[in-house]
Parts: sequence; C-alpha cells; structure tokens
Amino acid sequence: MNKFQKVEDGSPGGDAGSRNGAVDQPHQLADATALQKQEIRERRQLEERLRQSNEELLLRLAELEQRDRDHLTLGKLSNYLKSCISSDEACTVITAFCPQLIPSDVGTLYRINSPGGYLERVASWGEITQEEKLFTVQDCWGLRRGQLHWTNGAGSGLLCQHATGSAEPIFPYMCIPLVAHGETVGLLFLQRLHAAAKAQEIGVKLESKLRLATAVGEEISLALANLKLHDTLRQQSLRDPLTGLYNRRFLEEYLVHERVRATRKNRPLSVIMLDIDHFKRVNDTFGHDAGDAVLRRMGLVLQGHVRGSDIACRIGGEEFALLLPEASLVIAYQRAERILDTVRHMQIKHRGQVLGAITVSLGVAAFPKHGETPEALIRAADQALYQAKQGGRNKLASA
Repeated sequence: MNKFQKVEDGSPGGDAGSRNGAVDQPHQLADATALQKQEIRERRQLEERLRQSNEELLLRLAELEQRDRDHLTLGKLSNYLKSCISSDEACTVITAFCPQLIPSDVGTLYRINSPGGYLERVASWGEITQEEKLFTVQDCWGLRRGQLHWTNGAGSGLLCQHATGSAEPIFPYMCIPLVAHGETVGLLFLQRLHAAAKAQEIGVKLESKLRLATAVGEEISLALANLKLHDTLRQQSLRDPLTGLYNRRFLEEYLVHERVRATRKNRPLSVIMLDIDHFKRVNDTFGHDAGDAVLRRMGLVLQGHVRGSDIACRIGGEEFALLLPEASLVIAYQRAERILDTVRHMQIKHRGQVLGAITVSLGVAAFPKHGETPEALIRAADQALYQAKQGGRNKLASA
C-alpha cells in the first residue's frame, strides 16, 4: 500500500508533468508575441507600400495635369505666333509665354545677324546680370550641334563660351537652337532654370521638360523663319530691285497713311517729284547698262538726302519721288535745291567712260496747300515737274 500510495501521491511522475506545463507556457507566449510583431511589421510594410503607391499616383497625376497645362500653353503660343505680322510682335509673344513653359530667372532670345554671322539680342526677360557681348555660332554647343544643350553645373557638362565669364552663377542653363527650313535663325538662352525644383515639387521629370523645351524651340523657329520670309517677300514687292528704293506701290500706300497722320496732328507733308533729263539719250548713246548705272547712282543720291522718316522711291523709268513727312514747302524746296546742285556736279563713269553731264528736273508740292488727297498731291508735284521741264530742264519748280 505504501508503494502505491507514493505513486498516487504523484511522486516523481506527477512533478515532471507539472514542470513541463510550466515550461511550455512561456514558449507559447513568446511565439504569440513574435507572431504579433511579425504581423505588425507586415502591416506597416503594407501601409508603407500603399503610402508610396499613393504618392507615386499623386505625382503621376500631377505630372499629367502639368503636361496638359503645358500642352495648352504651347498651343496658345503657337496660335499667337501664327497671328503675328512682324518680328517685334513675335518677340512680345515669346517673352510672354516662355517663362510659363520653361520657368527661369533669365531668358534671352537671339537672332542671327546675317551679314556678320553674329547673334544679337532681340528680346529678354528677367534681370540680365551677365555683360552683353557678341558671339557667333561657334561659341555655343547647341548651335554647333543643332540640338538642345543642357548644363546643370560647372562640373556636370561642357560649357558654352558665350555662357562663361559671368560674375554670378548662371547654372543650370539651356541653349535651344532655333532652326527652321534647314537654316539657323537664332537661339533661345535660358539661365538659372527651375526645372529641377519643379520636378521635385510636382514630379515632372527633367526629360519631359527637355522635350517641352525642344517643342517650344520648334514653334519659335518656324514662326521667326516664316516672318522673315514674309518680310523678304514684302520688301521685294515694295522695292525697286535696281536702285533699292521703294516703288510706286509703296509710295501710294505710305502717302495715304502719312496724309491721315498729317491731318490728325496738323503737320505739314511735302512731295518732290524728280525726272532725269534726256535719259533716253543716255541709253541710245552708251547702252542700257550705262542707263542702269545712272539710275543706281541717282538712287544713292536720293538716299543721301533723306532723313529717317523720309521715303525715297523710284516711280518708274527715270522718274523718282521723295515723300517728306512733317516738312513744309519751304523745307522741301530747299531739299530739292540741294539735290539739283548735287546732280549738276556729279560725274558718272561706266566701264571707264565718262557718261557726260547728267541733269534733273524737279517739282515740289505740299499738303494741304496743293492737294488734300494723295492723288491730288502727286498730281500737283507732277505738274510742277512738267513746268520745270517746259522751262528748259535742269530746273526746280513749285506747284
């Protein structure tokens, strides 16, 4: 009985089971805690991934919205540029829209000066701290390569010669060559760009801004090239190809404008008509090449006797005209006298041969004394010219 009593009392067997249960409980607790921590970590990781995904989605949405705004602004720029009728208007449009499309502290629009090949500034915005200096196509990596050139800092890329030497940092900067119809027409130079800061704020990638800058350059290039072509065609239609003076069409158009201005401001307006005496004799004696030489020389004489506001024209054949805004009859008569005296002392050589004495006859008329309409004023000056010819030529007459 004692033996069984010891067993029932749980001597060694009962004590071991109790100790095993006590040992298992802390392990289970630790496992549960570790599992709970793992679940918390996974939940936090999931939340972080969701947050990052949400941020990326918002940045992507902001980028798309910004692209839409840029696309609309670029469309407006293109529309306004197509509506411009002069290069000055185009420059005004460019300075208004470019800061919206490519934000920068300073922007400069250059146009290539054809005779010297130098670039001249035609428009700008922001505070120009760099001293203005002339430079050529060879001084710009963008112009030399015909591609957009972007530099973020002094050690991050090749520097253009025209962009160095500034007292203040100009980085980042961008050179956008303006090329249209295979011809380089200018350069858009942007300094201290905000593209990087803008990208951090709304998620716009730099590559997207560079593509936008290229598109802006293409729009500007095409507009400037078309305006240049338009100006060339207009000048050809309004100028005499032999003398370089304006033609009769331009005289008639400009006279209408000046007549209105003279009436509104109560200012004088005068016209001088001029005809080369015995011009047919020059052609018959020395040939038409000699006659052309006389006409070209007469064009130079008239250009030397006009102010900035005056207009010198070749009406046709050997007949010329001077339109003198804000010049009275007395001033116009004095101007005609000087022209008459200059021609009297003029000698013209053609192919080593002196062409002989060249004289002219002139007629002067003034608005409104001799005519209140453009047609009447020209007719009055023509009548005065006829009087000078009837009086023996090489003379001057007033209407």
